[in-house]
Amino acid sequence: MNYKEMEIKRSYISCGEDGIADALIVPALKCTMHYCRSVGYWKLVEELQSLHYDMLSFSSHKLYGPQGVGALLLRRRNYTLPPVKPIIFGGQQEHGISPGTVPVALVAGFGKACELALSEYKKDECDNLKVRDMVIDMLNHSGLQYKINGEIENCIPSTLNMRLEGVSSEALMLSSKEYCSISNGSACTSNSYAPSYVLVAMGMSEDAIDQSIRLSWGRNVDVEDLRNNFEKLLEVAKELV
Repeated sequence: MNYKEMEIKRSYISCGEDGIADALIVPALKCTMHYCRSVGYWKLVEELQSLHYDMLSFSSHKLYGPQGVGALLLRRRNYTLPPVKPIIFGGQQEHGISPGTVPVALVAGFGKACELALSEYKKDECDNLKVRDMVIDMLNHSGLQYKINGEIENCIPSTLNMRLEGVSSEALMLSSKEYCSISNGSACTSNSYAPSYVLVAMGMSEDAIDQSIRLSWGRNVDVEDLRNNFEKLLEVAKELV
């Protein structure tokens, strides 16, 4: 399940309405369900605690931990672990699934990042919502026609997928790179020039997808710096309409 363009909360809980297997019926299925939760596992703590899964994978750098380390959580079903097999061979580290010397410093840093994320995720959510409200308020006063892609109440508070009517996302990215870095898709599909399959599945037209951009922010963001640079982005957008 890859909803990284949208960062939709529903994809972490129940995707049945979107035509994808509902996570809540996994126990009744005779298949192994793996979720890559690198993006949301420190933003939707309560939701993930109630999620049914067989395998859950995470990346440290997604929650401000060190790069180069992650975790794969395997859940037993009827006392049996998922049938995971190694793709490299050598030592017996990680029960033979991932042989090689364990990078102790990276693991320790990952653990500390998880600890901080668990204790601060409520504050992070509150801060991110304030930033999102500020961004939307600036859009409302910009004079530009815009539309949020998806339902705002079901979106992660640190990400906004939207489109500015009549403004090409590619042109906006190139024209505003002096002020900020925005994207028109996820990093997972950065080598592809095809329209986002997530936005296509939502029934959006090719023109609407071409105008769509993704804004994101994180912990310890300088709000005034973001405000000033987003104002410059809006001025650039007005010239491109």
